[in-house]
Amino acid sequence: MIRKKNLSAEMPTPPSLSKNHGLFKTSSLLFIALIIANLFNYLFQLTMGRLLSVKTFGELNAFSAIFMILTIPFMSSTNYLAKNIAHNCTTDEIQKTKALIASSLKIHLLIALLIIIYGVTLSHYMANYLKIEQILPVILLFVSISTYIIIPLNTGILQGFQMFGMLAFISSAPFLFKYVFCVLAVIVDTGLSGIMVGLTLSSIITGCITFIPIKKTLNKATYPPNTTNTTKTTHTTDKTYIIYIIATNLAFAIITQSDIVIAKYYFTPQEAGIFSSASVIAKIVMNLPAAIVLALFPMVASGKSKNESTLPYLIEALVITILLSGGCTLVFYLFPDILVFVFFGKKFITASPLIGTYSLSMLPVALTMIIINYNMARGDKTFVFVIVFFAIVELIGFVLYHNSVQSLIKVILFSSIFCNVALFTLLALQYYLYGKTKKD
Repeated sequence: MIRKKNLSAEMPTPPSLSKNHGLFKTSSLLFIALIIANLFNYLFQLTMGRLLSVKTFGELNAFSAIFMILTIPFMSSTNYLAKNIAHNCTTDEIQKTKALIASSLKIHLLIALLIIIYGVTLSHYMANYLKIEQILPVILLFVSISTYIIIPLNTGILQGFQMFGMLAFISSAPFLFKYVFCVLAVIVDTGLSGIMVGLTLSSIITGCITFIPIKKTLNKATYPPNTTNTTKTTHTTDKTYIIYIIATNLAFAIITQSDIVIAKYYFTPQEAGIFSSASVIAKIVMNLPAAIVLALFPMVASGKSKNESTLPYLIEALVITILLSGGCTLVFYLFPDILVFVFFGKKFITASPLIGTYSLSMLPVALTMIIINYNMARGDKTFVFVIVFFAIVELIGFVLYHNSVQSLIKVILFSSIFCNVALFTLLALQYYLYGKTKKD
C-alpha cells in the first residue's frame, strides 16, 4: 500500500500558531501597510477634492459608495477562504485547498461577466438616479467592480496561508496604483470615466502581482504523481456559512456606505459634495482598525480549529481599536475646522459642523467591524441577524429622517450604538449563559 506523503514541511506554517507571535506583533506589519494605504487613499480624496468641483467630487464619492456596497459582499470570499485555508494548513490538506481556490476563481470570473452585463443594461437608470448626465462613467464603474473582485479572492488566500508580507502588499498597493492612475486621468481631463479606468488598471495589476506567490506556494505543496489515486480527497463547502458571510458583508456595506448614495439622491449636488467631504474625514475613525481585522481573522480561525480559546484575541483587538479609533474621534471632535481646511480647503469649510458627530458615529461602527469578523472566524451565525436587522433599520431611518444632512448622521449614530449593544449582549450570552468552552 502506498502511503500518502507527509506535507507538513511543504504547507505554509502559520506564524500565528507560534507563541512568539501575538496579535499586536503580527499585525504591526499590516498596520504599517494600511497606514500607507490610508495615506494614499486620503491623499487621493484630498487631491480629488482640490482638483474637482464640489459637484463632481460628490459624484465621485457616490460612485465610491456604490463600488463599496457592491464589492464588500465579495469579502465573503476573503473570510471563507481565510477560514478554510487556515484550517487546511493546520491539517495539511493541500488538495482541498487547491480545489477550493480553483472553484472560487471560476465563480468569481462568472460573476465578473454578469456584473458587466448588469452595468451595461442598467446604466441609464443609475445615471438618472444619481443625477449624472453621461452613462459611460456608470458602465466603466461596473467594469472596475468586475476587475476588483479578484482582490478579495487573493486576500483570503494570503490570509489563510498567513503570508503577511504579501498581505501587506495587497492591502496597500491598490491605493497607490489608484492614486497614480486616477490623478493622471484628472490631470488630462478625462473626468469620471478616466477615474474609473484608473481603478480598473489598479485592480488588474495588483491581482496579477499577488497571484504569483500564491501559485508558487501551491506548486511547492503537491502529492507525488503516483499517489493521487490512493490519496483522493474531497472538497466540501458549507453553503449555509457562505450565505451568512455574504449577508453580513452586504449589511455592513449598507451600514457604512449607503448614506453617501442617499445624500446624492435627496440633496442638491452641492450639499451632497459637502456631505461626502465630511464622510471622507470621519470614516478615518472606522478604517483605523482594519489592520487588526486582517491579523485577527486567521488567528481566530486557526485557534478555533485547534479547540483553543479565542477570547483573548477579541479582547486585545477591542482594546487596540478603542485606543486608536477613540483617540482619533477625540481629535476630530475638537478640531473639525482645521481638518476640513487641511484636507479640502475653503470651498468645503461648511462641512466642519458635521465632522464631530459623524466621527463619533464611526467609533461604534469600528467596534462592530471587529466583532463581526471575530464571529465569522469562529463560524458563528447568530450575530448575522443582528447586523442585517440594523442595516434595514438604518435604511428606514434615512427614508424617514432626511430633512437635513445632520439628520442622516444622527441616524447612523443611534443605529450603530444600538447595534453595538445588541452584539455585545449576544456575545455575553454565548459566553456566560451557555458557559465558556475550549472551542471559544
